Amino acid sequence: MEQADLLAELHRLFANAKNIDEFEFVNILIGFRGMGDQRALTHLHESRAYIADMKARYLATENLHSKARLGLHIYCHIFEMDELYNILGNLLRITVNQQLRYLPDLYTGREDYFTPTEKFLKLRALAEQSRFNAFIDDLEGLYFNEIRNGFVHSAYSLIEDDFILVRGNGVPINGTRHQSVSITQFLLPLIDRAIDFIDHFFKLIDDSKLAYTQNKVVQARMPDLQPVVILGDPETGLIGFQTFVGSWIKIQPGYGSTQFAQAMNIRFTSHIDHPELGERLEAYVEKLTPHGKDFNAVRDEVLATGDASLLKNLAMVYYNFGNNAAATKEGRPLRQQEAILKSAIERYDLALATDANFSRAYHNKGTAMIQLAKLQDNYTAAVKTEVLALFDKTLALDPHMYEAWLNSARILADLNNEETDKEKQLTGFWESIKRYQKSIEIHPHDHLAYENLGWLYRRLANLTETDEQLYIEGIKAYEMAAKLDPGLESTLALATFIGEYGEAVENKLEEKSKEAIELLEQARADYGNSADISYRLGNKYFQLGQATGNQDLLKTALQQFETALQLDAAHIKAMNNAAHTELSLSLYEADDEVATRQLTAIATKLEKLLQLDPTHGHGWYNLGLLHLELAKRNGGIDTQELLDKGIVELVKADALNPGLSNFDLARAYALTGSKGEMLGWLNKWLASARRNWESVSFKEDFAKFQDDEDFRKLTAA
Repeated sequence: MEQADLLAELHRLFANAKNIDEFEFVNILIGFRGMGDQRALTHLHESRAYIADMKARYLATENLHSKARLGLHIYCHIFEMDELYNILGNLLRITVNQQLRYLPDLYTGREDYFTPTEKFLKLRALAEQSRFNAFIDDLEGLYFNEIRNGFVHSAYSLIEDDFILVRGNGVPINGTRHQSVSITQFLLPLIDRAIDFIDHFFKLIDDSKLAYTQNKVVQARMPDLQPVVILGDPETGLIGFQTFVGSWIKIQPGYGSTQFAQAMNIRFTSHIDHPELGERLEAYVEKLTPHGKDFNAVRDEVLATGDASLLKNLAMVYYNFGNNAAATKEGRPLRQQEAILKSAIERYDLALATDANFSRAYHNKGTAMIQLAKLQDNYTAAVKTEVLALFDKTLALDPHMYEAWLNSARILADLNNEETDKEKQLTGFWESIKRYQKSIEIHPHDHLAYENLGWLYRRLANLTETDEQLYIEGIKAYEMAAKLDPGLESTLALATFIGEYGEAVENKLEEKSKEAIELLEQARADYGNSADISYRLGNKYFQLGQATGNQDLLKTALQQFETALQLDAAHIKAMNNAAHTELSLSLYEADDEVATRQLTAIATKLEKLLQLDPTHGHGWYNLGLLHLELAKRNGGIDTQELLDKGIVELVKADALNPGLSNFDLARAYALTGSKGEMLGWLNKWLASARRNWESVSFKEDFAKFQDDEDFRKLTAA
């Protein structure tokens, strides 16, 4: 992750936390640690002053070794700052709909100090739930424990441009450990990035506080949900908050301090009537397996109390038990996986029976049900509908859960892809798009969300009259998917949709075909040639050649299809499209005898294809077209027999791919002089979307009916 991306993710974390629970976000900004001078209750103020002081000296120093030593002081201090991890941890907690912890957060003052590595482990556990794991991973990527240990324990030396570790493990860079690194090329840029990050971190806190220029009413859990007023000032920004019953926290100048905290009647957590029982239950939340006599006794006591806090913790026990069970299924025999998933679902049900508002239990039950149904080959519309209801319940309780938006969008797309009512299908697809957009708003780094969004725009474009905006939005989605997950598959998906855009939208075919060809050629350069890439290139060159009437492009298309067949001799689609390209080229041949020989050779290839795959609709279609062309080229010999053969083949193609042969069956019957059949198939073709008589080829095949009144009415309409 580039530095700009790391900082953008930091901004996104602050923004998400504020959006999800503004009151708790404000409490992070306030940083209340008890009444009194906040400078005496948290190191944050001293850390800011220290870093500013040392940074000024660092920037002013020209001596390389002095600069390295000063920079290492700052670097180590940044990653030792408890408040950095506390604030990030609480922001992450809010994004997964957990309440922040006021005193303490990641650890208590009575425990041994954690190392930066241990603190990052705690942050990562929260980040994985909120999809900020890449942010935490990359922030930790700025931290090298080996450099910190070497400096703090005086186990280093500076020689010319080298920072040398004289004891301990080397610095890991790209999988290799180095006992020395360049000061100018590695160490100082690393220190600069760390300083840049902490500067942005402090500025985000300041800017967030200054944004509160006036009072604002928000909902707050204290512990019961109630309205509170966030106190703001046009000049100084955030002051604190107060409730409507006289409780408040304010931080403002007073008693000789610029950061004096005052509080009145404040309690953030529920009163615990059963502290000993709570401790016994907490053991099962953290590590003990919830079964056996001891757990049953704790469970029964909790249920008997009716205490809301204890019941929530009991629900968490069942929820964790369900998650732990589901995580053990991988690699097991199918029957064991089935039993494990059923057990996990039962435990989620227990969690929900204990706490009916446990949003993540609804979600995880739904995902377990999907896995079980797929395992049993029973992922039906009924199961999808039931799971969708669970995801909707999740979102009603927690409208900021990324996974619920994403997974419900997937199910809606699946359900509506099978819908036969077109209006319902369109409505369902648009709802799925809204949910994908919401998931992307929360977590904009999942390439699959963009890929699925692109697929939906593609489906809508195929279902509706030409709407160029659908193609534009779809391409944006596919481009983001390719950016986030650069690879062959994402490039191929993008190239395919760009090509479809060119086919569907008037006057765009040449432009978009060239764009698609450029992408595919780049994919071949990046990932090596394959039958699939050559096949797709053949399609794009064919489209471009057909649109421009350029035989050279058609010949290039044929070469691409032949290359695909050299790489994969069983590539049925390449066989078919090679034959279709040869058929198209034969239309340019002026000599009927030469054309007849060409068509006879092509027929042999198509017959071989249909022996390999008798259900290949496009193969039958091309064979039918070929026999129509032979009938027109043979000088009257066997004309009716060839036309009849072509009609049989085109009807087979239509049965396999409804609508594929409508126009060509109309012209076949026109050539035979069968008016009724000709009008019937032509009407079908004209009634389908995006059909225009004025733009068609082969109008000469309808010459017998040019003066027929019914034909003229139909084509005029």
